[in-house]
Amino acid sequence: MGTQLGTGAVVADADREFPAVVLSSTVWRRVLDDKAYEHCSVKQVGGGLVVCGSIVAVSGDAPALCHYELTCSADLDQAFALTLTCAHRGREPSLRLRRSAAASWLVDDLPAAQLDGCTDIDIEWTPATNLLPIRRLAAAPGSVLDVTAAWVRLPGLAIEPTHQRYERIAADRVRYTNVPSGFTAILTVDPRGMPVDYEGIWIRTGRWSVEP
Repeated sequence: MGTQLGTGAVVADADREFPAVVLSSTVWRRVLDDKAYEHCSVKQVGGGLVVCGSIVAVSGDAPALCHYELTCSADLDQAFALTLTCAHRGREPSLRLRRSAAASWLVDDLPAAQLDGCTDIDIEWTPATNLLPIRRLAAAPGSVLDVTAAWVRLPGLAIEPTHQRYERIAADRVRYTNVPSGFTAILTVDPRGMPVDYEGIWIRTGRWSVEP
């Protein structure tokens, strides 16, 4: 029996063991500075999906190693929980972020009112979390989706809400804008919405999937 969360998606109960089935895996290289690689997998776990990744990076000339697991709805449109660790400069802080059925947020099991109104989770240093809002974006060119994301900063794991905009340019291209900063980039995506090329920052160097 799964746990009902938010929009009606069912995810696996935390206290039960379910075999994980890998559906796809991706490797990205950070072309911005050639100082990071990521391996990301999409796994079926019980009644839900988990997007999980490992990022090897250099931050401030010191190595960093981050691991995350993002629990998602069965259609990969919504994220409901995140666990994350990031080892950097001899420290390895961890984070648990969860959205309750009432759409309020908990950080390490404590209420986080500053995140009320956030619809998405966005992890710095990875294009993986762009997948979910892109999948909700309508397919017609010119379609626009505005979201407020709980932005997890790395390597320190600070969290802040941020206003983001996604605009469909073509079937395989989306313009991303961080509204407060004005930063914008074109994302080339595959048919499932997974980023292939994040303009000037990330590029996919390898992919495997159980489907063509």
